[in-house]
Amino acid sequence: MIQERHSPDQNVLHITDSRTGINYNIPITHNSVRALDLKAIKVPNEGDVSNEADDAEGGLRLLDPGFQNTAAKESKITYV
Repeated sequence: MIQERHSPDQNVLHITDSRTGINYNIPITHNSVRALDLKAIKVPNEGDVSNEADDAEGGLRLLDPGFQNTAAKESKITYV
């Protein structure tokens, strides 16, 4: 894995989908990304990508068994 340093004012996670080669910029807020923002990452319905196209119709999903690294809610009075 190659890590590149960028200026701290760029609060964006850059993702390149190795299946499609498409680049995505996911905003980072409070040192976290919204799982719903990953829904923008979809596999094409054509080509040889196995059955993933049917499974990922709603976009990429986040799996976090046991909620080991998941923030549940942010509000004005609390940040969990």
